[in-house]
Amino acid sequence: MTTGRSSASPQQHNSRYVTLRDFAGRPPPSVGRGYLFPKTPALWRNGNVMSKSALFFLITLVTTMVADGQQSPLPSPSRIDLFAGYSYWQANGSAGGVAFSNANHGVLISGAYYLNSNFGFELIGDYHFTGGNDSMRSVSLGPILRGNPYHGFAPFIHGLAGATNMLGPGAFYSGHSEPQPATWGREITLGAGVDYSLPYFHHHLNLRLFQADYVLEHVDFGPGGLADFNSGRFSTGLIWRWGSVPPAPPVTFACTATPQTIFRGDPLSVIGVATNLDRHKTATFRWSGRGVSMNQSTPIVEVETSALEPGTYIITGHVSEGKQAGRSADCSAPFTVKSLPQRGSVPSSNRGQ
Repeated sequence: MTTGRSSASPQQHNSRYVTLRDFAGRPPPSVGRGYLFPKTPALWRNGNVMSKSALFFLITLVTTMVADGQQSPLPSPSRIDLFAGYSYWQANGSAGGVAFSNANHGVLISGAYYLNSNFGFELIGDYHFTGGNDSMRSVSLGPILRGNPYHGFAPFIHGLAGATNMLGPGAFYSGHSEPQPATWGREITLGAGVDYSLPYFHHHLNLRLFQADYVLEHVDFGPGGLADFNSGRFSTGLIWRWGSVPPAPPVTFACTATPQTIFRGDPLSVIGVATNLDRHKTATFRWSGRGVSMNQSTPIVEVETSALEPGTYIITGHVSEGKQAGRSADCSAPFTVKSLPQRGSVPSSNRGQ
């Protein structure tokens, strides 16, 4: 006896070759029981609400940046930066014959301590919740280098090494012959991003416009196989800045003409002395004035006086080691050219003798 339904053999979930379609639209029933990775929070699974909230949030921030971003001067570089925000993990790897899926829902938290205005060390931790057939979290440490702010925008680059903990696709089968439970592995990260200084809380609150990381991961699941990844991790969020790095003392420049009084044609030098220069940078010198050659770019300049008429002249100098405030200075050195004495004239001190 037959019925109106067509018979079909049930799908065998313990098969070695399983497509990601088996996991679409529902989290595996075993997740959250006996593993380190919880289910994705219900609020995060409502993509419509989250996308509208994120769009409103970005529009508000962009409006604030345009209207108020340049109203107040930027503070000194921060000593500590604490970041928290959204993170997307683009997995590019497989294990046990099954590809890992991308994780749309994740958080990333980091802290950076700067030894000076540009160089420091950063600790990063991220947690990407179970979405398709996997989950990942990691922790890493390494150096970070940030650029000087330009109109409130500050770029940075970092390189980190650490450990990652992954839950592979095979962990979601009760009868899978090659399980892939939460397993620790190695991780190396290279990335860059851009921060923007917001006018709120005296510029303590910053916006990380984006952070893009290239992540190399290696996890050995044992019987579940090896997993090597060339992943992408993309993050955005807010930064709270603490403390400040004291600025370097400003560059000063003093110069003196030697001698300060001459006759036309006499040799004359102007000696410049710059202080508070950064020994890691190259200082450039420029001189201007009557008798100065434009191609002289040393701290000591020679002045050609053969064509100078009697009078007072000023040689100006400029030293610079960058475009930052306080990293350049000017100086001026006056000197006098006297008239040559009349031929046959007797100095007034010898008259009457």
